[in-house]
Amino acid sequence: MPLWRIIVHQPQRYNSSRNHSVNGLRVLIADDHEVTRAILVMLLNSDFEVIGAVGDGEQLVRAAIFLQPDVIITDINMPLLDGFSAMDELRSRGMEYPFVFVTSLDLPGLVPSIEQGPIGYVHETDLFSELKLAVNMVSHGIFYISRSFR
Repeated sequence: MPLWRIIVHQPQRYNSSRNHSVNGLRVLIADDHEVTRAILVMLLNSDFEVIGAVGDGEQLVRAAIFLQPDVIITDINMPLLDGFSAMDELRSRGMEYPFVFVTSLDLPGLVPSIEQGPIGYVHETDLFSELKLAVNMVSHGIFYISRSFR
């Protein structure tokens, strides 16, 4: 499937003008649940330039290569390629994007991934209060864990 179909095939059109984002960060969203994906777009669209939203890890890799976002916000458990594997694939290609993982998984199971560069973990219950902060932190190279994991 061509990349343009992946991006355009989403349920919502995105504002592509950088002038409307507060800080100019370009973000790419990946989540296999359409409703969650739409919520993430809604939460981030006023402060960041949402350049795309995709539904699985393979689409995430293709979109990131093509769109070159500043930060990637992704679910961990997705079809075809999970969020960690998508990150590893991009990094194997020399693409060191900061990642924010949105999850309801237990953090102790995620600890081995902490050493892999600017990464944030935002628990699904903290989305509304902490997602924007996490995006900003990882964009500056700072590791972030939302309060539900502390």
